[in-house]
Amino acid sequence: MHIEFRLRKGILLQGLAFTSIFLAVTLLHCGLFFVEDFKAWGFKDKQGPATAAYMALAVYGSMTLLSAYVLLAYFVEHIGFYGTTIVIRSVFQNKQFDVSSIQELCWISRSKGGKLRVRTTTDKAILHLHGFSREDKLQIIHILRQIVPRDLQIGWNEFCHFVALPIRAGKAPRFPGTTKGIDPMSLPENRRVFVTRRRYDWFFGGLLILSTIGATIAWRAFGNPRAFGLLVLVPMFWGLLRYSVPREGAWQAKWASTKETRLFGVAHLTMPAMFILMLLFGFLGWNPQIAMWFGLGFLLLLLVPIIKTGSQRERKQREMDTNEIVASVDEWEAASANSPQGRDLPVKAPYTDRDYLV
Repeated sequence: MHIEFRLRKGILLQGLAFTSIFLAVTLLHCGLFFVEDFKAWGFKDKQGPATAAYMALAVYGSMTLLSAYVLLAYFVEHIGFYGTTIVIRSVFQNKQFDVSSIQELCWISRSKGGKLRVRTTTDKAILHLHGFSREDKLQIIHILRQIVPRDLQIGWNEFCHFVALPIRAGKAPRFPGTTKGIDPMSLPENRRVFVTRRRYDWFFGGLLILSTIGATIAWRAFGNPRAFGLLVLVPMFWGLLRYSVPREGAWQAKWASTKETRLFGVAHLTMPAMFILMLLFGFLGWNPQIAMWFGLGFLLLLLVPIIKTGSQRERKQREMDTNEIVASVDEWEAASANSPQGRDLPVKAPYTDRDYLV
């Protein structure tokens, strides 16, 4: 068997997009070091521009480095099976070992997307499954389940229930103890909506235009251009939400479909409402901090029913998971025994340089 798995193309797009955005914002804030007329930019003293620039470098510079790490991981991270040799490589590790040297294979479900830890007689290797495509995740799991002796595998039952089986069913893995969330298909059609990436494009595209107009008005009205710094949040959330939706789209519960979703919807709307109220207070000559503290107090009040509802759901979910883990393992094994993929895995062609170029 000669087969290799690399991160999906979406990781490359995310790395390119976020690196470009945060690098541009970082460089723009570096211009504050050269500001001479600090009062024209809304600063009270000479140290104001430099202080703001250093803060921006700390925040946006860190985000730029993290985005560059994601970009580098796309080209580096992979797992390969070459006969009895396994190669696991990431940005900070490059491990190669024989199957016969494995002393322990730990299936870890308490990590986003699932994680594997392989211990050999002399070394240890970690593999995060989050960045791989759904099909590749399933093949990696199948291969390791076949080639590693079952008595050396630890944590499989929990991993199967929370990670492997949801991946096979086309659902997102979840952490033990957390709730599955509201199943949109269990709601009436008038209480759910079909969300596509195009829908987010229209929404955030319009929001970006409105935010730019609002920042320009704030700049002209108060002589303070720092409102433009908030514009970076729009493309950031745009990318996060857009790529959280499959290409074919997905059903989601409407924000007003249940009491729980209504509470979360109001909480999300509070932040932009608080920002608008602060601008209004400033325009009227009042203290904008009054609006800020009012909004924060309202959010704290909302946290009480949100935490209570979430705790009740998690307690019920833990009880259900305890009873369902064994059934999930049986379901996985039965499906693997009856599936051609589970018995005889197809050999995937090795990657070349062209495979991870867009």
